[in-house]
Order: sequence, then structure tokens, then C-alpha cells
Amino acid sequence: MLLVVGAFVLVRLARVPSGMLIAEILKARNLPAQTRNIDLSALRIADTPRFHGRVAATQAYVLGTLPAVAGVTLAADTGAHWTAWLGCGLMLLLAAAWYGWLRSEWQRCRSMASGARALAHVQGWIHDQRPRTVLHFSGVEGSAYQINMWLEMLAGLDGQVLILLRDPHILDDLDTTRLPVVCIPSNPDVVALDMSCVKVFLYAGNVGYNISTLRLNSAKHVFIGHGDSDKDASVNPFSKVYDEVWTAGRAGADRYARARVGVRAEDVVEVGRPQLGGVATGVRAGTVTTVLYAPTWEGWEDTPGNNSLLVAGESIVRQLLEAPGPLRVLYRPHPFTGKRDGRLTRVDDRIRRLLALANADARSRGPVRGDDHLARAETELAQIRSELEELLRWDRRPGADPAERSRDGLLDAGTAERIVELRALENSLFWASAAPWEHRVLTPQGIDLYACFNESDALVSDISSVVSDFIASGKPYAITDAAGVGTDEFRRRNTAARAALVLEPDDSGIAELLAVLHGDAPDALSEDRRQLKDYLLGPDEPSSMERFRAAASRLAHEADEMQRLRRSEPVSREVSS
Repeated sequence: MLLVVGAFVLVRLARVPSGMLIAEILKARNLPAQTRNIDLSALRIADTPRFHGRVAATQAYVLGTLPAVAGVTLAADTGAHWTAWLGCGLMLLLAAAWYGWLRSEWQRCRSMASGARALAHVQGWIHDQRPRTVLHFSGVEGSAYQINMWLEMLAGLDGQVLILLRDPHILDDLDTTRLPVVCIPSNPDVVALDMSCVKVFLYAGNVGYNISTLRLNSAKHVFIGHGDSDKDASVNPFSKVYDEVWTAGRAGADRYARARVGVRAEDVVEVGRPQLGGVATGVRAGTVTTVLYAPTWEGWEDTPGNNSLLVAGESIVRQLLEAPGPLRVLYRPHPFTGKRDGRLTRVDDRIRRLLALANADARSRGPVRGDDHLARAETELAQIRSELEELLRWDRRPGADPAERSRDGLLDAGTAERIVELRALENSLFWASAAPWEHRVLTPQGIDLYACFNESDALVSDISSVVSDFIASGKPYAITDAAGVGTDEFRRRNTAARAALVLEPDDSGIAELLAVLHGDAPDALSEDRRQLKDYLLGPDEPSSMERFRAAASRLAHEADEMQRLRRSEPVSREVSS
């Protein structure tokens, strides 16, 4: 008995140094900065150790005691005391092996650079590469779409561009890019960085973390947002802290003027919406009328009429499904749907079930023409997605921790090009893998929003940037007056509604939209849509990307001139004295 007690006490005591080693391993690997597309070879980051976490340590302790428990149990049952000796010996041997393995892993991780050296390495990269433009972003989980929409545009800017993130979950959800990315959660660590080489800071959201770079008076600061709309968020009073606010068209400038939130007219610059270059205009080629229903989310506040889902969403979808003639519904809810109000989640679930039942009912009526073609497309789509999923893990292997992911996060040109190619194939095969009448539920993480525009003949939505973007297509659209203020007042309050068919809270008006789509009624708002497109999104020439690039270059030169003048001011004072 004393042997057993002594062995268990020894193993228990051995957990103390083992726990200390685990803590040191975790400390060594907990770098203050995570990166992508920045060479970290100088930091000597080792592979992620296996079974080094707290849970693994507990599991190892439990497994290590099993031989002793088994030996003691056998000794008690059979009287063969040697089994207890053997079990306790094996337990001690396993404990020693576990400690020895941990010590070797600790020695390996000790060779890694410290957190201070990791930040110094990032600082060295900034000094060497001298990024001209930095996009600073922070956001809640699920908000990465707000920065993903800008990645391609940023890659087209002149000079080196750096993406500075503040939240690791945004880094996890960041789309594929070859742009250098650094994620630094700690505000003091960001403040300590010397970024005097940066000329322009861009901001896609109004968040508190922005202050860590807004304090730098050596650069110009610009709010680019993540889409224009008539929501109150588009005229946030916080926007007056920036040197400039970039909007798509004249509507954005007028919106700020009406709101009187302190943003000066000369600080609002129209750059268009460079994301909309791939949106097709004109009549869509297709035999089945397609309507995209894309409601926005409920917002952080109980603002009446923010969202149509709760008051009319289910009814809108039912009316579309019951409409005469072939009609397909594409349903794309906002990624934040139900984030604050669970009732919208339940409505969303019911709409998904409605569409699934409608598809099942259509299939039950008989075979679909071209079933073989659909099956081939579906098989190819599965293969494409399998390869794409594998490539999208370019910066991680199973079990890799953030340090290892940063070390391996160097995307080569070939992989990046292949990902772009596969996504284009995925998009075309996605639509080809279903019958033309089949209703689809589209997730924001899946098919691109603008591809949904190109597959649609009309849009039903709420006041949001989705409507403003859809206007680029020139196609009919309807907006739900969820607050019930009346058509005239709704159009007066919301610029995007001026060329829309306004749906009342009882969702009446769907029939009018369908009549226009089927050619049973004239498209009386077509000219209004054309004029509103110029007002909301700006002219077609020069292109939005050209204007976006020109605005960034202009500000960079202004920042250079500002720094030059500041350097010369002390000299001027001495001369004048």
C-alpha cells in the first residue's frame, strides 16, 4: 500500500514541473503579432508541439496512472503483489518519459525569438518595405466581409500596401490575398510601432481601435466604409475625425450635408465603387425569371424599419413562390441576421424550409431535363471545391498554432492564381449544377454577391448598400417600407428608393414587380434608375478603380508635402529670428 501511495504522490508532484514547462512552451509561442505574407524565418519558429496544452496534460496524467490502477486492482483480486509493483513502475516510467518529452519541446521552443523580438521583426519589415498605404481594421466576429471586399482594390494601388488587423478572428476569416498582413491585438504594441513612412491610412469601419493610428499626424486618414446606404451608420458623426471620407457618388456627399454631423463638404471625395466592375448590365440571358431577395440585418439598435424579414420576409417569399409562370428565388440573408434578435433567425429558418419544400415539390413532378448535365456539373463542382478547400489551407496544417501559421503564411503566386481560377470555375459550376428553376439559399461565405446580381432579373431588399450596388446593374428592384411611413415619405427619406418599387409593410407590390419582369406592364422607372445610378455611384468614366487609385496617390503626395513643410518650419523660424 505504501508503494502505491508513494508512486501516486511522486506522479502528482511531477505534474508541477510538467505544468511549468507547458506554461513556458505556451508563453514562448504566444507571439504578440501574427502575420501573413511576411517572412518570419529569422524568428526560428518551431513546429507546434503536440499534446502540450492543459487538457492534454490532464489526459496524459490520467493515462499515465492507468497501469498503476490496473496493477493494484489485479493485486487486490489475485493476491499477486508483483502486478502492483509492475503497474507503479510503468506509471513512474511513463511520467518520466512525459517530462522528458516536454523538456525537449521546451528546449526547442526556447530557440524561438521572444515577443519583443517578434515585434522588432515586424518593425524591421516596415522600415525595409516602407508601406505607403495601410488599411486598419477591427471588427466583431463575422465582420471580415467588410475588409474582404477591399482586398482586390488594395492590390491595385500604387506602392506597398499593408493590412493591419487588430482581431485574430478577422485574420482567420480573411480572404486569400498576397498582400502583407499583420495582426496586433495590443494597442500599446501598435502605438509603439514607427509607421512614419505610411502616407495614407484607410478605415473600413468606425471602431475604437482606430485611435491607435489616427493619432499619427504624419499621414492622411480616410474612411472608405464598406458600402454606401441611407442607413444612419453611413453618416456616423465619428466620421469627422478623418481627413477625408470617400463615397461612391454625389449622394454620399449630400447625405453628410443633410445629416450635419460635422463632416465638411470639401472633405467628402467621390471615388465610385470599384468593386462593381464585374456587375453585368442589361437583360439577363435565361428562360426563368429570377428574383434575388437579400434582406439586411436588424442593426445594433431598435430602429423601426431596418429589416423586412420580421414584418414581411416570409410573405414576400411565399408570394414569389406562388407567382404564375416559371420563377426562381435566390435568398441571400445578411451574415449578421439574428445576431441581436433571435426572432429573425426563426424567420430565416422558415424561409429556408419554404424554399426546400418548393424544390422538393418541383422534383416530385418528374425528371428534370438535362439531369445528366446537372449531375456532371455537380460532380465537377464537388471536385473543384475539394481542391479549393485544400488550397485555402495554404497557411495552416492540422494542429498548427498561430505562431506556426504565421511562419508558413507565405502565399506563392502560383497558388494564388490557382485559387482565383478555381473560384471562377466554382461560380460557373454552382449555377450550372442546378435546374434553372431551382431556388437557392446563398450564404455570404459562398457565392459572391455580385455574381448573384448577374444571375438575377430583379432585387427585393431593404435600405442597405446591397441596393446601392445593385443599381449598377440597371435592373428593376423593390425596397420594403418596413416602418410603414408611406411611399412618398419613404422615397423622400431614402435616396436609393427614388427609383424603386416600394413595398408596403403588408408586402403588397410584388405583383407589380413581376408584371414588369414578365412584360405585362411598362418599366416606368427605368430612366429614374439610370439617373440614380450616376447620382449614387458616380459616372462610368473614368472607372471607379482609376478614381480610387488617383485619390490614394493624391493623398500620399499631400502627406509628403505636409511632412516636408513641417520639417522646414523650425528652420524658417530660426532664419526669421
